[in-house]
Amino acid sequence: LISVFLYLGSWLVPRCCGRLAGKRSWLAGSLVLMGVGLFSAGMATGGVTILFCLLTFEFGRGFIEPLRRAFINGQLAGEKRASLLALEECVYRFSAAAGLLSSGAIAQHYDLRATWLLSAGVLVAAGVAIAAWGRLALPLSAFSRAQP
Repeated sequence: LISVFLYLGSWLVPRCCGRLAGKRSWLAGSLVLMGVGLFSAGMATGGVTILFCLLTFEFGRGFIEPLRRAFINGQLAGEKRASLLALEECVYRFSAAAGLLSSGAIAQHYDLRATWLLSAGVLVAAGVAIAAWGRLALPLSAFSRAQP
C-alpha cells in the first residue's frame, strides 16, 4: 500500500507539473506535504490515522525524485548536468544514511513520536527554504554560463 502511494505521487508529477509553472514550488510543496504527514503521524493516536498520515508522507515523497530531476534538467547544460546529478546522488545517499542514523539515535533516547516530529520540522523548514530561495536567488543557469 505504501508503494502504491509512492508510485501515485511519481505518476502525477509529469501530468501536473508539465502544465503548471514552478517546479521549485512543487518541490517545496512536496517537502511540506511530507512534513505535515509526519507531524500528523507523530500527533495521531489511532493505528488507522497513523497509517493515513504515513501514506500522505509517502505520496509527497513520490513527488521528490521526478521533481529533482526535472528541476536540474531544466537548469543546466548536458555535461554539467551529468556531473551535478552524480554529485547530487552521492549527497542524497549520504543524507539518507545520516538521517536514518540520527533518527535511530533520537528514537533510542526519546521515542518514535519525537523522531517523527523532529523530521517533520526539518522537512517543512527545507520546503520553506526552497520556496524562499526560489524568490530570492538567481536560477542555476546563471552560474553555468562561461565567464569571459
